[in-house]
Amino acid sequence: MSTEDVDTRLKQSFIRLYSSEHKVFVSALCKDAGISRNTFYEHYASMDSLVSDIRREILSDLMDYTGQYIDPESDGFDLDRYIDSGLEYISAHMEEFRAFIVDNHDEDFSRMWSHRISSNLRKLPGCRQDPVMAEMLSYALVGALSYAVRMGLSQNMTSAKAFFKNALGGLKG
Repeated sequence: MSTEDVDTRLKQSFIRLYSSEHKVFVSALCKDAGISRNTFYEHYASMDSLVSDIRREILSDLMDYTGQYIDPESDGFDLDRYIDSGLEYISAHMEEFRAFIVDNHDEDFSRMWSHRISSNLRKLPGCRQDPVMAEMLSYALVGALSYAVRMGLSQNMTSAKAFFKNALGGLKG
């Protein structure tokens, strides 16, 4: 089995188990993934390193996916595409977001997510001069997105888009 296959199996098993259990143990993870404990430790030093890797991967991909609609060089900001792409990414990765936000209220995940959004927002004219505004908006957006995920994003898509448009609309410059 390739390194990529092992990593994929471990990450999928972790999300599946984390959705139903607050604490995931290496033994349960290995059993679910169909690998040995030795194989786990060949890939990760600890469960914390696996969890950190999953968080980082999800949030980096999300920021890459949405960040392409912010152009700090030209002060360009395609608000509609930024919002739509973020909601599309979350919808496509709902199992992961539900595991971290709804099932476990993972504060580290929420904090990391907020900091990633804030770094994107600080590229915008309205937040370049006021980084505190970027930080406050990022926490508000994570709170709103967390609520939407909790309540069913597809059912709340129109409300979520309206909230984001109102919150971010003044940042276009």
